[in-house]
This record gives sequence, C-alpha cells and structure tokens, in this order.
Amino acid sequence: MLTLKTAQPLLAVLLAAGGTLSEEAPEELTQPAEQNLSATLSAGIDSIYVLYGYRQTEPLFHSDIWLSYPLTDRITLNAGTWYGHLTDGTYREIDLYAGADYALGGNVYLGFLYSYFDYLEAPWGDGDSNEIAAHASYWGEYFSFSLRNHYDTEAGGSLLRFVADCSAPLHDTVALKFDAETGYAFGYYIEGNAWNHAQFKASLPVQIGGYFSLTPFIAYTVPLAAIDSFEEADTYYGLSISAFF
Repeated sequence: MLTLKTAQPLLAVLLAAGGTLSEEAPEELTQPAEQNLSATLSAGIDSIYVLYGYRQTEPLFHSDIWLSYPLTDRITLNAGTWYGHLTDGTYREIDLYAGADYALGGNVYLGFLYSYFDYLEAPWGDGDSNEIAAHASYWGEYFSFSLRNHYDTEAGGSLLRFVADCSAPLHDTVALKFDAETGYAFGYYIEGNAWNHAQFKASLPVQIGGYFSLTPFIAYTVPLAAIDSFEEADTYYGLSISAFF
C-alpha cells in the first residue's frame, strides 16, 4: 500500500536491483529469511470515507487482509485485499494488491505495488481500474518519511504524495501517533497539474495481548487547488481492530 511519478522507470530500477541482488549479492542475502509468512487482518468503521481529499459523506465499513513473505533478507513479497462499503448502500468496492519491498539498508526501502480496484457499486457507476504505485521510504523507530506515487488508469494521471509520521510510546502497550501528508496531482482526475490535498491524523494504537490492536483516530482533510472548487475541508474519525499472525 505504498506508492512516485515516472512510476514505470522507477519500477524498472527496482526490478533491476532485484536482479542484481540475485546474481551478485553475498550468499546470506539471497537465502530465504528465517521468518515465515505473516498476515494482518483488520476491520473498522470511519465516520466518512476520505481518500486523497475526495469525500463520500457517509460512514464507511471496511476490512482487509495483508500478507507478507520475506523472500530474502532484503526482498519482501506482499499481497492483500480490501473491501469497503458505505452504510447508505451507494458504494461498494473490493481491491486486490500484489507487490514487493526492497531494503537498501539504513532503514531505507524501495517498493512497488500493483492494485486492481473493482467498483461493485459507486455513485459514478460500476467499473474497475488499475493502479501502479511505487515508493521510496525511510522507516525509523519513531519517525518515517515516504515519497509515494500512484498512477491510476481511471484517473488518467498520477498522484505524488509526501507522507511523514511520528509515534511516541505512552505505555508498553499504547502509543500516540501523528501522520501528515500532502499530494500533488499530475493530471489525476484534472486537466493539468496542481496541489491536490493535505491531511493530518492522530491515532492511539493499543496493543491487546500481543496479537491484536485497537486503533481510534481523528483526522482533518484539506482540499487544495486541484479539487477545492468542489471539495471541502472536513474532520472525520474512526476505529479499527487488527489481528496479527
């Protein structure tokens, strides 16, 4: 679920890097990692559905499954699915994902993700779309920064996102987390290019028994030049529960 403009050249770089790893890296880096397949199952409800500044002003129920498998010490394969629907019955969507992450070292990662979106029911009509996404990220213990890009076939363009988050442990099982992002649209549902949105979010993940977490959140979304003629700033909130295997 990570995602850069000029996505195709970057994907080629990532794939080339993977090829180099398999041919030239030391043996210990090409052996399967000791970890096994891991899975995360989540379900939740949001007061409204917000995605990149676009709003559906009804509560959203959603659930997802995310699988990760460490192919080597540096390469992790990912796959998953997501389902969401609005409580008024006007929107239902199911997504499928597949991708990989590559660890450069020093907590820096590159990755790509292919997504298939099936709009089972939507205000703008049924249909589907495909997305190719890529990211360059730094994941630290308390801070992370990421540059992500989504190219969407239905949107006819790309959305470049700058994402930062920080977390502070409040207790052995509780943390306070802040996220901020902004996005720049390159023909993403618009003519031309412009700043798309900004978003700010605070959440309070609570670990339960080592295998579960409960996360309430509150967020504020701000439309920028690309969409401010028809979207509005809004506050929304929600709650999710996750299980880890």
